[in-house]
Amino acid sequence: MTSKPAAVPIPADEEQRLARLRQYQILDTRPNEAFDRISRLASRLLDMPIALVTFLDADRQWFKSKVGLDAVESPRELAFCAHTICDSKLLLVPDAREDSRFADHPLVIGEPFVRFYAGVPLRSPDGYNVGTLCVVDHVPRTISPEDRLLLNDLAKIVIDEMELHALVDSEQEARKRLVNAIEAAPDGFVYFDKDDRLALCNDRYRALFPESAAAMLPGMPFETIVREAVARGQFPDAVGDEEAWIQRRLDFHRNTGQPIEQKLPDGRWVRVEERRTADGDTVGFRIDISELKKREAALEELAQREEAARTRLFDAIEALPDGFVYYDANDRLELCNSRCRELYALSADLMVPGTTFEEVIRGGVARGQYVEAIGREEEFIVSCLEAHRNPVQSVVRKLPDDRWVRITERRTNDGGTVGFRTDITELKQREAALEKLAQREEEARFRLFDAIEALPDGFVCYDADDRLVLCNQRYREIYTQSAHLMVEGVSFEEVIRGGVANGQYPAAVGNEEAWIQKRLEIHRAAQGPVEQELPDGRWIRIVERRTGDGGLVGFRTDITELKKREFALERLATTDSLTGALNRGRFMEDGEKELRRARRYGAPLSVLLIDIDYFKRVNDSHGHAVGDEVLRRLVATMAEVLREHDLICRYGGEEFAVLFPETDAAAAEVAAERVRFAIAAMEIPVEKGIVRPTVSIGGTQIDVHNDSLESALSRADIALYEAKEGGRNQARFARATCAPLKAVL
Repeated sequence: MTSKPAAVPIPADEEQRLARLRQYQILDTRPNEAFDRISRLASRLLDMPIALVTFLDADRQWFKSKVGLDAVESPRELAFCAHTICDSKLLLVPDAREDSRFADHPLVIGEPFVRFYAGVPLRSPDGYNVGTLCVVDHVPRTISPEDRLLLNDLAKIVIDEMELHALVDSEQEARKRLVNAIEAAPDGFVYFDKDDRLALCNDRYRALFPESAAAMLPGMPFETIVREAVARGQFPDAVGDEEAWIQRRLDFHRNTGQPIEQKLPDGRWVRVEERRTADGDTVGFRIDISELKKREAALEELAQREEAARTRLFDAIEALPDGFVYYDANDRLELCNSRCRELYALSADLMVPGTTFEEVIRGGVARGQYVEAIGREEEFIVSCLEAHRNPVQSVVRKLPDDRWVRITERRTNDGGTVGFRTDITELKQREAALEKLAQREEEARFRLFDAIEALPDGFVCYDADDRLVLCNQRYREIYTQSAHLMVEGVSFEEVIRGGVANGQYPAAVGNEEAWIQKRLEIHRAAQGPVEQELPDGRWIRIVERRTGDGGLVGFRTDITELKKREFALERLATTDSLTGALNRGRFMEDGEKELRRARRYGAPLSVLLIDIDYFKRVNDSHGHAVGDEVLRRLVATMAEVLREHDLICRYGGEEFAVLFPETDAAAAEVAAERVRFAIAAMEIPVEKGIVRPTVSIGGTQIDVHNDSLESALSRADIALYEAKEGGRNQARFARATCAPLKAVL
């Protein structure tokens, strides 16, 4: 009977030790010559038949390298080495039969009859015993101090090999991650060594230069790749000047500096950026800037339009009846019109761009431009400067030719000053009209703001940071649910999100965040007009445009009436203008859809033809106006007694058709009688009494698998004829023998 060995000890740091072992990633790896060499040396130098490099896993001992043993692993409970890893020193067992720990061990009393064992723990640099280097003999023996030292040295060599392999694996993994990161980069990446030969480039780089991608092989010189690309038409700018272009490209490559831009054959553009590394290699990036170039072109076009607008603005300012002047934030003259120079004839030559306001005032005082300055020149200048720097209210001044001007100045948002010089000579001469004329002047000073407020459309202005500058009352009236959010400085996004939260935008309901992002995208693009529905059923057209300083102006035009007309036109195209019922074309179109649906799902479908009895007598006796009223009332009555999804059509002059989805013959007959009784109960007052119309009805259930809509209507028409022949004011039905019966009431 074989005895079980005593329970093997467990190191105090077992969890950390196992974690460290797994970090080496050495378990169950293929044999390695470096480790095998150490095992052979241990066996040969110590004259041992068995030498092992082992690692102690949670429940097994695995042999990385072995001499004199065929097994790959053994249970940890049988491992001598399980004792070795519990200490930092060599474990020596001269004769296992004499050692109480191993005397009854299966490997001692049985194959391979272990007698001698010497093992050294494989200790990681951070102090964890992950395995052992051990030697075993079949006879009792001992080893010298020199052999013990040798075994310890070999164990350290094993650890060095493990650390080296871990370092190599780590470097390979790091290189793999680097290559993957380069490959995942959105830009083209290329790397040339110090001999200017290609070392690495990613797929994005090849995709940007497809004509020369085949030449992008490791070791290929940069110049060869460039010449191949030029030969294949990769660079349109090189056409007709190939060699000179190549030399310029090589010069840039060898003397890396500012990036350059290259046009590709497909119209795209790339920015080329190259840098030298410390060891003389070259790293390059190719960034697709096609969209940037498009935006540059668009901006250039916009700049031209803005210049044209600026010219128009200057023309408008020049045409002003008042003097106009503008000083920048440094108080230097930027613009004034001819009218301003005419008013200040004595100092007109001083009014050139760049002249400071103080220089113009002092020059004018020196020339007698300001009558009230005489005898108090410096005091007058100081008062003018103070009023100019802190414009609060208008100032009236007298000119040498007995004319009077009113000076109005306002600060702009960027710190400049806008001024108006209005000739009020007539006002001063006519005292009686002074108050009225003064009021008009006040209105003129604020005409821009008044004009905005008086606009019939909503107006809004956001600055370059997309924060509200101003909006008129009409704008707030349009957006009643979010009007309280519209305060100066609030961002457009805050207004939109608040409006969505308050139910301002019906289209956003149930899809709020996606709607907000789409609205912000349209707002930032500031392009074509957008139509928007409001909660009260109104519609507005949104037009937004960028200003020269990056801000945005927007208009909100109420197009509710236009949308109503559009909807009305759509209704006219599909309905009878007199009764509001579907016209024949739309009825046939919708009826075909219902027939296809019924075929697909096997649902019942029925149709009626309804004719007003003796309708010609109504027209002849009471006139066509009464006849029209009968037709309108008849359709309204049918709409009241039928379902919302039943299709009512004016099929002819006084003939109507009704299509019943999900309705068999029995249910259609019930509906027909309901219609007939409701119409018979109608009373239409006229001059000569009361008109009480009746109708004759023919109907049929449609055989959805064999009928067409036309064939079913023909069958209903036959039934209608029978109803008329039978005395009118009744309903008759023609049966379709194949139609399945399924009533859906």
